[in-house]
Amino acid sequence: MNTEVEINYREYVMRETGILHAPYENEVRFYRAVAAGDINYINERYCDTRTKKEGMGILSDDDIRNNRYHFIIATAMLARYCIASGMPHEEAYHISDIYIRKVDVTDDIHEISKLHKQMSLEYTRRMQKIKSLSGVSKPISRCLNYIYDHLHEKITLSDIAGYVGLSSCYISRLFSSEMGESVTDYIRRKKLETAATMLAESEYAVSDIAQVLAFPSQSHFTHMFVKQYNVTPLSYRKKHSHVLM
Repeated sequence: MNTEVEINYREYVMRETGILHAPYENEVRFYRAVAAGDINYINERYCDTRTKKEGMGILSDDDIRNNRYHFIIATAMLARYCIASGMPHEEAYHISDIYIRKVDVTDDIHEISKLHKQMSLEYTRRMQKIKSLSGVSKPISRCLNYIYDHLHEKITLSDIAGYVGLSSCYISRLFSSEMGESVTDYIRRKKLETAATMLAESEYAVSDIAQVLAFPSQSHFTHMFVKQYNVTPLSYRKKHSHVLM
């Protein structure tokens, strides 16, 4: 059966059986809510715990594969909606890659449904943070982008000031005023948050994570991590690891 004939046949079957895809407006509303950081809407949407949503298209005769395909499509769409709404593309694609790998080794429809919620809330929470910072000045916005792009390097105030084209003293004062913390504290916090994500979502050794994020040493990294999270990196991994073995 060629493609055009198959499309016509499927349209006929859907008309005869009353099986229709979910309204386009509802799908777009979901993507826009995530991109807007609307946690309440997303939580309400997931109050319906059914694993087979009404109107979900049939992409495979195998239920698990069908759910996987829809998961991958939703993840790809959310990544693009979030990028269009201000999320750095590296961050959006990183989240997408993590969750697509997770669903690829999941053989349970209920687990896929749980992953779908986790993935959607992950994007939504991050977009909520991004929206909360939307009022910062252009220089500070450029500072934040620079820091995000260089978390794997040693970042100095002079590096940031040079990138923005303003004096170090001025950037330091402006950053503290708008962000409520010093540049140094912010960089350290973002590096440690990234480390926490890597501990939960990957199998990288603690020493490798410390090196990737440009900490002076593993012992220094561990000391800073304990100071922020009150547990060692390994203890954090045991409690929060999402890696599917």
